[in-house]
Amino acid sequence: MKRHLTIIATVLFAVILAAPVMAQTDEEKDKIEYDTYMRVHNAGNVDRDSAKTLAYAKDYLAKYPAGKYIDRAKGAIQWALNDQFSIEFGKGNFDGAMTIGKEILESDPSNLLTHYQLVFVGDTQFAQDKWNNTDEVLLHADKAEQLIKAGGKPVTFDDAQWGTEKNNWLAIIYRTRARVAQKNQKMDDALELYKKSIEFAPTDATTLYGMSAIYSQKYTIARDAYDKLPQDKKEGEAGAAAIENLNKAIDDVIEIFARVLAFSDGKPGFDSARKTAQGNLVALYAFRHKDKPDGWQELIAQIKAAKAQPGQKN
Repeated sequence: MKRHLTIIATVLFAVILAAPVMAQTDEEKDKIEYDTYMRVHNAGNVDRDSAKTLAYAKDYLAKYPAGKYIDRAKGAIQWALNDQFSIEFGKGNFDGAMTIGKEILESDPSNLLTHYQLVFVGDTQFAQDKWNNTDEVLLHADKAEQLIKAGGKPVTFDDAQWGTEKNNWLAIIYRTRARVAQKNQKMDDALELYKKSIEFAPTDATTLYGMSAIYSQKYTIARDAYDKLPQDKKEGEAGAAAIENLNKAIDDVIEIFARVLAFSDGKPGFDSARKTAQGNLVALYAFRHKDKPDGWQELIAQIKAAKAQPGQKN
């Protein structure tokens, strides 16, 4: 009896294996694809979870490279990547933000916004004395500037907004380059790049403070050059030339620190910079203007009123 049952079971199993597999109908296939896409939709539009959205959208594209919802899935990926970029940047994970930015550019290599955002990442991390990604940041700076000069404009700006904002972007592009040159001890190159930056943003106190370090270094060099002259040289033509050079260096430092104080007034995050600027300004102004040592305050007021660039006459 047991053997008989075994034979029956074997026969039934063979029949099951031989039975034809019912093919999915088009309606069933559409339903599965729709459900796969809806995971993307719900993660992005309901949960607002960019990590899940990214994973689900990539899964959809892998399964349906020519699917009905491909454009929506690609759009979801772009939203998710941009959101992830912001999250990583907000955490100070500059390497992570750079990686995400590069992924965005893989499908949109002329994305001006992303090229600029990667420059901004660099400017932020360089200000914190973190110098990885330097070469790559400079490449994005070049690309962003090229796109701007070719008439590029992010879709998020109208013409009026972009007319102002593009100057701010160019200012940061040049400031980022200046930071790198300054780090590499190319002080003359850095100064010219800083000057280019303030052509676009004349009142940017961060850029002006970066410039102040270079002017201060030039002052130290000029002072040391004069101090090292023998007394007989100081009383001759060489001394006169050295004094003239020193006085110019002092005046440059006075002007740049006055501008730092003028344009950082009332802005958060500048307490340390303002303390340094004012301490140096007060001492050097008194040295150069013994007849009116407190005139530095009037100078700051004039600069605030004129908002002229360094080197220009008020």
